[in-house]
Amino acid sequence: MILELITIIIAILGIVLFLLAIKRLWRRKLITASLQGLSGLLLLSLAALTTSIALNLYTYQQLTFEQKIATFQLSKIQPKHYRAFISYPDNSTQTYDLRGDQWQLDARILKWSGIATLTGMKTHYRLERLSGRYQDIKQERQLPRTVYSITNPSFLSAWSPDVWRFVKQHQEWFPWVDAIYGSATYLPMTHGARYTINVSTSGLVARAINKEAINAVQNWK
Repeated sequence: MILELITIIIAILGIVLFLLAIKRLWRRKLITASLQGLSGLLLLSLAALTTSIALNLYTYQQLTFEQKIATFQLSKIQPKHYRAFISYPDNSTQTYDLRGDQWQLDARILKWSGIATLTGMKTHYRLERLSGRYQDIKQERQLPRTVYSITNPSFLSAWSPDVWRFVKQHQEWFPWVDAIYGSATYLPMTHGARYTINVSTSGLVARAINKEAINAVQNWK
């Protein structure tokens, strides 16, 4: 905000000096007109430079911005059997029973590029699948598995698979779409653990937010 304000002030001063230079030139005051014109052009060049810096900083902020889309909480039922609660920003909650040592959330991501990023378009997503995972490959093959197709109240939740397919097949018609791809995040399950689910331009990101979850991640082998 401060950088933008400085840029505006510099640009206004540059324009004022440039207009005064034209006025002096009209009155044939060549030396004064030259000095004011040169000063105005220098200020306008400086304003252009600060604008470029501001745009670069804004683009970086957009690329590193993480949007919280859900909170994930676990309650242990018995060994390798947990109840998972996914809470969304609209206060809705979905409940699932998961078996295994880890939970995994899959989503489809729509990432913007170019002018769409500069105008503040956020990365859009559609949560698709929640599943339990076993740490041991043999258990993964032999023990009961739990996989759920899920929906969520995101902007794109109303988009049918046909719409996704259409955008992907005709991406040349949507130059502001950088990529459509799958993303997944998985972390260990333990009783009482709470995680936040975020989405960024790099995909889904899960973060431990309480002691139980932090300890589970630190002791994860």
